[in-house]
Amino acid sequence: FAGGSCGNVLAILSYLGWKSAPIARIGDDQPGRELVKDLEYWSVDTRFLLRETTAQTPIVFQEIVFNRQGAARHRFSRICPKCGVHTANYRPWLQRDIDELVASITSASLFYFDRVARANLEIATHARQNGALVVFEPSGIKDPGLFDACLHACHVFKYSHERLSSAQDAATDAEVPVEIETRGSAGLRVTIRQGRK
Repeated sequence: FAGGSCGNVLAILSYLGWKSAPIARIGDDQPGRELVKDLEYWSVDTRFLLRETTAQTPIVFQEIVFNRQGAARHRFSRICPKCGVHTANYRPWLQRDIDELVASITSASLFYFDRVARANLEIATHARQNGALVVFEPSGIKDPGLFDACLHACHVFKYSHERLSSAQDAATDAEVPVEIETRGSAGLRVTIRQGRK
């Protein structure tokens, strides 16, 4: 139920025997409590979830839609389909808290992130310097300079052709070692580069 790329990856890795932990800021609200309950059910370590009383937990709605030929596809929205209310946006860790965080995760073997944010870039860079595999799976670019820096920090870049088809050139320029482009019902394209390590 946690859902989203990051929630799914965390639960799957934990199910497969890995120790996984999200690094996020959420609200100390009912959706936040449900999120924590679900992740803990799958043995995900929630100690790096900052629960803030003045914030709301982001919620994304997924809808299955059908085209004229009857083929199904999904779309995501931050707007409640029943009442039309916009839900809270993603909020990265604050800069002032990053040093303490990275000091406590020096033994991480993998860092996965799906949002372009300065804090995520710093954590990814630190994890990479300490020998972790860094996987970047964004759904958007927003800040091209920061996006490019995230590409340079990762080992594996996974993206949807439907949402980020323009990212292929940026990944090539950044010499990302492994590039995975998902293409919906057409499968996927994987590029492995020998350059940067």
